[in-house]
Amino acid sequence: MRKTITLLASIGVLTLAAILFSGSFSSAAGQAAGPSGYRVIKTVPVGGEGFWDYLTVDSEARRLYISHATHVTVMDTDTYSIVGEISDTEGVHGIALAPEFGRGYTSNGATNTVTIFDLKTLKTIGRTKTGKRPDAIVYDPASRRVFAFNGDAASATVIEAATGNVAGTIQLGGDPEFAVADGEGHIVENVTTRKGARTLALDERTHKIFLATAELGRMVKGAHWPPAKPGTFVILVVARESPLARNADPARK
Repeated sequence: MRKTITLLASIGVLTLAAILFSGSFSSAAGQAAGPSGYRVIKTVPVGGEGFWDYLTVDSEARRLYISHATHVTVMDTDTYSIVGEISDTEGVHGIALAPEFGRGYTSNGATNTVTIFDLKTLKTIGRTKTGKRPDAIVYDPASRRVFAFNGDAASATVIEAATGNVAGTIQLGGDPEFAVADGEGHIVENVTTRKGARTLALDERTHKIFLATAELGRMVKGAHWPPAKPGTFVILVVARESPLARNADPARK
């Protein structure tokens, strides 16, 4: 049976991250819950050097995939411990997961490639060439294909998830950024007109939100973003408190 993919372009910026991350970085962990009941419950040090981009949660495997300059750091979403990494992903932006094939995929902006890795061992299986500077990357279970959105080529490279072979290229008519697949053959892609906010990921099982951040240095000429200060990279864990937990917290009384 032939399946079709619909690409829907939208223009805008991510506002949820800005709303959740309002306030100072240094005191984030002590913020009181707002009307929604959400507040930062944990700040997890990641450390190291280099910038980050997308976060991806695997709710079933209880893992958070964190893009971090030259590699992907993998964190347990329940214990918040670092459980592994995917190396040699220079300029990594995003991580897509295809559990039915036991595979994951990273978009490597510096090498114009997608790394294919094993979800259990985190070891590299292979690499696939893309257009210039792949950024967002998503897996569409309806077509069983991976879509890598090329930020400097205004295109999307379509990859067969099972084999890693390139199925084709879609021209987008604008520089792509964030993308989401609905699992039914539709992908919403954000074609940007200006730089947006940083990124977040949602654990669908626990409704915890993970945000990546760091203290930033001065902007360097020619760079896309200001550099992150070494050793300041952290993951903020945002969760909704129950009324019982709020009443038991001395700081809230």
